[in-house]
Amino acid sequence: AFGNYMNRGQRGNAVGFKLNSLTRIADTKSSCNKSMTLLHFIASTCEQKFRECLFLEADLPHIKDAAKVNMKELEKDMSHLRTGMKECGREVEFYRGQNLTNGDRYLPVMKEFMTTAQVRLTELEDLFTDMKARFDRVCRLFSEDPTTTQSDEFFGTFDYFISSFEEARQDNESAKKKKEEEEKIAKQHQ
Repeated sequence: AFGNYMNRGQRGNAVGFKLNSLTRIADTKSSCNKSMTLLHFIASTCEQKFRECLFLEADLPHIKDAAKVNMKELEKDMSHLRTGMKECGREVEFYRGQNLTNGDRYLPVMKEFMTTAQVRLTELEDLFTDMKARFDRVCRLFSEDPTTTQSDEFFGTFDYFISSFEEARQDNESAKKKKEEEEKIAKQHQ
């Protein structure tokens, strides 16, 4: 809405915006006050008229952690786990054909491990598949291409915006207190 108001008459009304534009809101400076950005103005407007918008961090509590996760790296990790399970299976099969020395517990311990690990790997693969499907849906919800969008960048955009928004709110509060102090001092000198 702010962008549409600022650009009215030039580009028409947009029904949405690209997520990466959230990172550039703080770059749009006021022509009257160089320390005031569009983000400061949005924070101030939300403070006055849309207080429910002030709790982004509470509404999106997992964004900071999600911004640290790279889907490509997780896919590699899952591949390594699958490969590791196959190697363990081959190792167990190899030792099944060997003569066991008395008291050797390798095979029973590894069989038990393989049973437990296979169940946990299957659960992990199900969770990973579900996570990928959810990420796909959220990308499409925000009109981003899930095949080219990196999860850490996607959630990092939100994390950056939330942090910047909070900084802008604090800047606004500091400016307000400074102005009140200056007015108080001015009244004392009259």
